Amino acid sequence: MSGEKPVVGAFANAPGMVTVTWDHSGEGVHWFVVELEEPYAVWVADIGKRAWSITGMEPSHTYNYRVCAVYDFDRTCSEFGSVTTMPPAAPPATPPATVDAQPLPRDLGSLQAINFPGLLVRHRNFAGLITPVETDLDRADATFVLRNGLTGAPGTVSFEASNLPGHFLRHANFKVGLHKNDGSDLFRADATFTRHGGEEILGIQSFESVNFPGHFLRHQNSELMISPHDGSEQVWLDAQWLRIPPPPKGAPAGAVSFQSVNFPGHYIRHRNSLGEISRISSGLDRNDATFVARPGLWREGPFPKGVSLESRNFPGHYLRHQDFRIKLHQDDGSELFRKDATFAFVSGYGDLASKGYGTLKPINAPHRDFYVRHQNFELWIAETDGSALFGMDATWQPTAPFA
Repeated sequence: MSGEKPVVGAFANAPGMVTVTWDHSGEGVHWFVVELEEPYAVWVADIGKRAWSITGMEPSHTYNYRVCAVYDFDRTCSEFGSVTTMPPAAPPATPPATVDAQPLPRDLGSLQAINFPGLLVRHRNFAGLITPVETDLDRADATFVLRNGLTGAPGTVSFEASNLPGHFLRHANFKVGLHKNDGSDLFRADATFTRHGGEEILGIQSFESVNFPGHFLRHQNSELMISPHDGSEQVWLDAQWLRIPPPPKGAPAGAVSFQSVNFPGHYIRHRNSLGEISRISSGLDRNDATFVARPGLWREGPFPKGVSLESRNFPGHYLRHQDFRIKLHQDDGSELFRKDATFAFVSGYGDLASKGYGTLKPINAPHRDFYVRHQNFELWIAETDGSALFGMDATWQPTAPFA
């Protein structure tokens, strides 16, 4: 008489593995046999087993199996069942590719009126103006190559149109327009200005005519001119400019990112309201690593000092230092916040300054050499120890914005 048949089942638990299970009372049984029909294979399981895992199988393949109970002189087998193994495992996800921003040429830039945010110096029909920048033509007209002054005098600059090579901003009858360089001494003098406020890519600067000393490049009724500084606040405000990178398409004027010089591919960014450096891959990374340079929030009277860096994706929030840590906080209007959120962008470590790299020096530590540096990928202000490591940790390369 035939013995009790096993009641079987099976399930796939990996691309190349199945587990066969069975129910049986075990009465009179010496062992169980697990069989595959094709390719034929058998495994012997002792009396106490009720499951058997089979490995080394093909993914996405259907196998027929059965289980037999072995008695003294006979065996009783279940019907063949079938089970399909899992498909191949998906390959590991490729981590998102990191991206880098385009470095900014040191001699290319734009000038934004500090008392009319968003209005940039540009030429239009050869007239010198300040206007908003919206179109590709606006952006091209508002981008200048800052040449060493045509007169050759040290500390001077001449503004060559990026889209009309050989044409420079020059004054004639006190009005400033775009003229082609005729090579004359008069032209060179009219097109040369003494730069006040440093040569960095970011910062507050003013420009004094070399052949009309005491006359500064200023705007009035949206037109560019040179006029004497009469001591009034209005004239001096009109004659101060925030130098910024060329205006990018799809981003506000002054948008910029900063790359570490000794950790290439790592950029200043905020994360969870703290400043750090990281590689950039996702859209969130891009936004967190983009800032808009503004005239410094801290002002002496009406005059801004340095620059403030506003978050691109959190308008009204600025990088500031607090307890020596760089953080992203909303401007609360307090004097302390505005001082903590204002930095001077000054020449970088060693010969890196000649490439346009710079350091961020907090404006409210004027008598101590504090700078923004990275340490363990976090951003802090710290006093320099004079080492090469500190100098590199505290030097940044301005780049085109990520967002």
